[in-house]
Amino acid sequence: MIALIAASLVFTPAPEVNEVDLHIYCNAQAGIMTQYLADTQFAENLMMETAEWLDQAVADGRTTRDHIISVQDALFPVNQELILADDLAALEARFAPCEEAFGG
Repeated sequence: MIALIAASLVFTPAPEVNEVDLHIYCNAQAGIMTQYLADTQFAENLMMETAEWLDQAVADGRTTRDHIISVQDALFPVNQELILADDLAALEARFAPCEEAFGG
């Protein structure tokens, strides 16, 4: 099940992605975008907000650290490829759903 959810996030989050996975995805993408955007304020704030939200979700029992790590691990290969290729357009496209979801 975790692999299926993680796989659905590899390219962009699907509309049916649950709230936990959206926060994991956007935390990862925001962290990356702090290195690429001219104005990093939204990305920095989103990275902090989603990290705090995920900490609370773990504390509340809505997710586990293992689940967070497994989703992050699934995202890593695609993100790494785009970073190494310096493909800013693709990285921005992957960040766009986060901007939409969190009002960026």
